[in-house]
Amino acid sequence: MNVLNATITNITTFQAGSSNSVITGFDLQNRVNVDPNVSNIIITRNLISIQGIGIGTTSNIFIEGNYILGSIFGNNANNVTNIFISNNYIQIRISGLSGVFENNIIEGSIGIGSGIPIVTNSTVRNNIFTRSGSDIINRDISNKYFNNIFIVSEATVNLDPTSSFNNVFDVTLSDLFVGLPNNTTDSQWQLKQNSPAIGAGMDGTDCGIFGGNNPYVLSGIPSGPHIFELSAPRDASSQGGLPVTIKAKISN
Repeated sequence: MNVLNATITNITTFQAGSSNSVITGFDLQNRVNVDPNVSNIIITRNLISIQGIGIGTTSNIFIEGNYILGSIFGNNANNVTNIFISNNYIQIRISGLSGVFENNIIEGSIGIGSGIPIVTNSTVRNNIFTRSGSDIINRDISNKYFNNIFIVSEATVNLDPTSSFNNVFDVTLSDLFVGLPNNTTDSQWQLKQNSPAIGAGMDGTDCGIFGGNNPYVLSGIPSGPHIFELSAPRDASSQGGLPVTIKAKISN
């Protein structure tokens, strides 16, 4: 039996006419694009291996429970609004968007980088920022930061005091997660016993991808019915046919 990912290698683009679409459970080996004026797109429980997700002039995009080896970016926060980003691992950054960003693990930054459009008018809550050093967020008073965890000091993060509430600073990275080895690429981000992220989010939820109302699902297994095993012979004949065994299950 071969255990393989459901892989899409070509560029995935939501073009005109694709509003109200969902993509879930895939290993997407190139950038995912949402064209201008395409709305109500759900991108959930995928591995996005290269570059990340690029969003044109649009609104109502839901990005939930993905493992993103790249960024989520728009061209201008005034043009890319009502973007909901939750329970994702994000390796690089979020930029050029306006929306709600909650229960993510962000290894990079928000709206920081040469030529990178900033984030404005956004609510940022229950996230864990694992980047050391400076340049973690773009300081804009229109953004509100609630109950986030940083491994650097408050002075380094440089949050505006009028828009920053109940954030935790100077957390030791090794105290947060179970880590590697003996865990998979995504299970390493589970909170370890007595992690300072446990119960540190708004309303007592955990910070990070396994907290909140829609916790991250390991390996990106999609909700609903799906095939998890298929058995078929290599050869068939007109007399014997092609006997195939399929196993399926339903996941939440």
